Amino acid sequence: MTAIRAEELLGRKISRFKNVRPLKRSLDYSLRKFLGEVQGTSHKILVQKIRKEPCEKKQKALKRSLPGVMLSGVGDRNDPKKKEEPDFDHSGLLQMDFDNSDNPELDVEAMLKELKKDTHLLALFLSPRRGIKAVVPIPQSVDQHRDSFEMASAYFRQTYGLVADELPKNHRSLCFLSHDPDAFVRDDLVQMFVPDSSSQLQGNTVTQSHSNAVTQIRSNAQEYPRG
Repeated sequence: MTAIRAEELLGRKISRFKNVRPLKRSLDYSLRKFLGEVQGTSHKILVQKIRKEPCEKKQKALKRSLPGVMLSGVGDRNDPKKKEEPDFDHSGLLQMDFDNSDNPELDVEAMLKELKKDTHLLALFLSPRRGIKAVVPIPQSVDQHRDSFEMASAYFRQTYGLVADELPKNHRSLCFLSHDPDAFVRDDLVQMFVPDSSSQLQGNTVTQSHSNAVTQIRSNAQEYPRG
């Protein structure tokens, strides 16, 4: 089993976007700074408004005004008018979303308590709509990203009965900023999800293997977060 220091993972760079509309990132910063932003008050008012809104449609509309980050790496988003994807440098981080819509009987507080004990989890925080967002380490490889997601998704389903949102299997998927002053961040070793050795590690490359190749349209559709 592969383990990595939390301190090293927290220093990895990710890209931030002003909201879901821009294709160009506004800045690159560390996961540590992103989590600090979640714990801070910058988005408190809007997130509280989202959580108090009873209409799901209005919740989603409000949420689209929040900034987003590409947790799995550094790069711009795909332009549907262009055939070539922009460069992407994988962070070795994977976003896991456990939404209330996929887990209708989810006891968020009890589940957070359990997940904090699991050394696969680097970070945990409440999503804008009070679901659970988690960050786990995986290999720094675009080619292994989908297999890593499938492995992590199966683990959480089998271990905790949690159904993960499918969108983060796309390495360019966005994660909305949120507000959670009690966001959990591990400070010691974290266990990495490493797919079967038959998945060849290609390093930080945007070259897609046959098993995880997707069309440009599908890739763009999967970039938009739901949680």
